[in-house]
Amino acid sequence: TFAGRNPAAPDDNARGLMTLSSPAEVMEVRLILEPRVAALATLRASAAEVAEMARLAAACSEAGDVSAFEQADGRLHRSIAAAARNSMLLNLLDQVDTVRRSELWGRLKAASLTSERRQVYIRQHERIVAAIRDRLSDQASRRMEEHLLAVQRHLLR
Repeated sequence: TFAGRNPAAPDDNARGLMTLSSPAEVMEVRLILEPRVAALATLRASAAEVAEMARLAAACSEAGDVSAFEQADGRLHRSIAAAARNSMLLNLLDQVDTVRRSELWGRLKAASLTSERRQVYIRQHERIVAAIRDRLSDQASRRMEEHLLAVQRHLLR
């Protein structure tokens, strides 16, 4: 038995962000950071990391419900960020992901994530991973931006 802070629990900074940040702000930050992170991943990802991205994209496709899809989606986006090999960016995106796991975000996602939209996101994920695998940084960046713009449009309607 260990006493102390639960490492899975949000820290004070993350709790503050969860309280102060709106879904629109989260999407703005993601749109600023993640396309560039995808481009960096094309330059730095190992073959094993790309294979893991492909496995996580497939897990999104196989997810039986919104919760399973969201978990696989979050892991896929984090794997892309980790492959960029920039600890500062990874830390920032981990903070964003903490906000994405909030109750409000969950309700918005559940309301906006139809089966048709899930299929669109799955195809977008596959294209992002393919661009990273093929080392096409401009394409990876553009595909990530297209994906996030679709999420933003569906989430914030």
